[in-house]
This record gives sequence, C-alpha cells and structure tokens, in this order.
Amino acid sequence: MMKRNKNLILNDNINMELLLNSQKKPDLYAANEEPFWDDPHISQQMLEAHLNPAWDAASYNHKTIDQIVEWMVKYLDLKENAKILDLGCGPGLYCTRFSRHGLDVVGMDYSRNSISYAKKYAETNCLNIQYIYQDYLTMDYSCEFDAIFLIYCDFGALSDCRRDLLLQKIQKALKPDGIFVFDVFTRFNWEQQSMRNWYVSEAGFWRPYPHLVLEQTFHYEEENVFLNQYTVIDSGGEVSAYNLSDHYYSKQDILQLMKEHGYQVQDVWSNLTGKDYAENTKCLGVASKKLVK
Repeated sequence: MMKRNKNLILNDNINMELLLNSQKKPDLYAANEEPFWDDPHISQQMLEAHLNPAWDAASYNHKTIDQIVEWMVKYLDLKENAKILDLGCGPGLYCTRFSRHGLDVVGMDYSRNSISYAKKYAETNCLNIQYIYQDYLTMDYSCEFDAIFLIYCDFGALSDCRRDLLLQKIQKALKPDGIFVFDVFTRFNWEQQSMRNWYVSEAGFWRPYPHLVLEQTFHYEEENVFLNQYTVIDSGGEVSAYNLSDHYYSKQDILQLMKEHGYQVQDVWSNLTGKDYAENTKCLGVASKKLVK
C-alpha cells in the first residue's frame, strides 16, 4: 500500500498534472511511504469492520469464522494446549474461539488499535491469549507452534520477496510436522472486478471529514496481480493514493510454490470451512505441512 500526500490546488487552480499522474498505473508493490494500519481513523474503521458480525470486510462474517475454527480444530485434530499462532489476528476473532477450545494461542497484528482491543477483550473475558503488536515478517520463532494461520487472503497482499520471507519464517516457527493454514483468491474472484469509479462522502472509511474518492483497478497480467487504487482528495486539495494489491493463485501455483519452500500440501479446498475444491472457485483454502529436512 502506498500513500502519497500532495496538494491538488496550485495558485488557486486545480493542478491537473498532479491529478492525471495520480491516475497512472503505479509500480507493482510500490514501497509504502507512511504506515496504513496505524492511521488513527482508518484503523478505527478497520476495527469496526472486523467487529460487525454480518460483514465480509476486514474479516469474514462471524458465522463463517465460527465454521472455520470448528473445521480447523477438527481437521487438524488440535488437542487441548496445542500451541497455535494467528498472523494478522486483528481484534482476536479467531484467537478467542481457538482459546475457548483449550488451545494455547498467540495472536500477532500490526494494528495497535486492533491489538489493544484484543488484549482488553481477553482480559475482560478471562482468556489466556498472548497478543503481540508486531509486523509478522519480523517474527523469529523456532519449532514452537503446532499450527500457524494466516486467514482472509492476506497471503496475496505480499510481494513475492515478502511472501518468500514469510514462508521461511513460518517454516522455522512450526514444530516438526506442524501445519500452515492460509487462503488466497483465484483468478475467478476478479472476473467482475474491473473498476473505475468516484464518489463524494461527508465522512467514511478513508476520512472523518468531507472528501472525494477516485477508484480504479489495474491488472498486472504477467505477475497475476490485481491492484485497487483509491485516490482520496480532501476539501483543501490534499491528495493521498492508497494501492491495495492482491496476487491471485491457481491450485497448481500453490502446489508448486509450497513444494519449493519445503512444505507438503495436505489439502486444498474452496475455502477454509472445508468446502470441496472446485475448478471455478474464487478462493483456495490450503493446509500445508512443514517438511523436516
């Protein structure tokens, strides 16, 4: 995600060059200029999206989360005190449910707002969950977890080099024969996702005050990546561009990728509730075992 701050008003006129440049196809996985997850307003909006039980936004809806946790505990045969790590745990929706199954749970997220909420909820409800505010690409565990989860297709938001780094760190963090569970979008998720739109809001996800949002989608076909760009313009002319990337995968892509990184794919489903795999599925749920060298 990249954020650029510039002003659209130049000498009391609209800076059309800046506006046009903001709509050009950005570099793939351009480096972030400012934190996103800890933006005070955006992080609060993300938290509210997590906590809305009916929304598939930021997290799956809560009914689906219940189904995922029940399926994972059963499928992985997770016994009491099995140790698990939830990467990108948000406000602890999965961690809470896993903990109530008697598991030893660690949650990690890079949003202070979400981690703060998760810690308070766990304390209030007498849940023994360890929550860590940290970029999971910097974690450094060794043979500690029976299972590691990365849920809601966060895997696809990573560039290839960051993805490969994460796979190395997860491989190191898992116990022998430990399992890494994650999900990704497929090409079919993007069949109807071509977008070019704009809207004006009094207050919304991006800003708590009036602003204009320009939306568009870019496709990087050779890299199998779609990018949604949101250009936000406030009433003073300040322009900020947010790029949200998603690398989509096929089943064969996943099988090859995991093999290259020392994992054996145990199962591939159409989602993480264990739905049977279908060729035209929009999502893949994956369980991969760490191979002991």
